Amino acid sequence: MEGSILKTNMVNPGLSCPQSYTVEQIAEANIRTLKRVMPVAIRGVNFLSGGQRLEDAAARLSAMNKQKGNSPWNISFSWSAALQFPLFDLCKGKGGAMPLKEMSELYLKELGIASAAAKGQHSFQAGEGAHRGA
Repeated sequence: MEGSILKTNMVNPGLSCPQSYTVEQIAEANIRTLKRVMPVAIRGVNFLSGGQRLEDAAARLSAMNKQKGNSPWNISFSWSAALQFPLFDLCKGKGGAMPLKEMSELYLKELGIASAAAKGQHSFQAGEGAHRGA
């Protein structure tokens, strides 16, 4: 397994979880889990978006990278839905037309957000990435 990259879901509260958590608490739960179970020989952990909105996934990933300290893993993303669904939304109601210019601009913006989150440099809005209890 040395040098391999793991692709996994984030540790997140369930949708019906009654307790609220900050983005920092969610990030800490992910880092704690990695430290408990992830072999140091694995070089990278790429998190799936798992149905999260880009804003929440990016806030959580950025917070993880800020908290990871000297952990041995590169913590990054492997997102498709979080990046693609906003692009699909641009096409809704367009009668089959694809607004390629707007799509490319949005995709570039989203990739910038994901890239910054993978470096712990994404500046997210208050409340993004937090879980509000049910």
